Amino acid sequence: MPARTANRPVSLLNLSLLLLVAAVTLATSKVDDGISHGTSDTHEEWQAPRQSFDVTIRSISDRIDTFDYSGDISLTVSIEFVPEESESAPRWSMRMMEGDEAFELTGDFSYLGGESQTQDNGDSHREIRGIIGRLCHAGETSSNGCIPCIVESGCELTVEVDLCDPSITGFMQARVAVAQDNGEPFEQICVDGDGTKSICHALDEWVEMDMVPGAGSPSLCDP
Repeated sequence: MPARTANRPVSLLNLSLLLLVAAVTLATSKVDDGISHGTSDTHEEWQAPRQSFDVTIRSISDRIDTFDYSGDISLTVSIEFVPEESESAPRWSMRMMEGDEAFELTGDFSYLGGESQTQDNGDSHREIRGIIGRLCHAGETSSNGCIPCIVESGCELTVEVDLCDPSITGFMQARVAVAQDNGEPFEQICVDGDGTKSICHALDEWVEMDMVPGAGSPSLCDP
């Protein structure tokens, strides 16, 4: 008859180690996989000092029905990581067709967003934002003081940014947003199972943009 091996009791130390491993595994597992963040903006990384973007804005549809908001819908453009010594120079332009006529706006970045950030080399930078303007509603035209991109039906347009500083040659980040009165995009935190996923998806699809190859229009910089 083969020898029988006695069952060895699990030591208190081994049991403690097993419980510790289980706790660490649970704590580091992706328990937040079901959480997402929807925003009514989009961004692209681009090579300074100048770049154009083709922007598609889709119909508002029911994208903000769950928001307690009744203000204007605006278009903004931001550039992130702009050196502070250059933050007053950059300019933006927006152009699109209104019927058979070209519509164009050009402006400065008038808002300095967030706190100044200091890089390892001592340079300081921050985000700058330009408010392009209010989007028109159905029945309005640019004569009403709005961008002829109809909120209820959407549009296609081109946004260009120019740092107006040839010494800046690295990669930057540009962001275009369909925004509220305060210049901020609509945002929603969504969790699986709470019925909000469709809201995040709708916000994420509201505006898209792609970089345009080539130099684009003449320089936007002041002479």
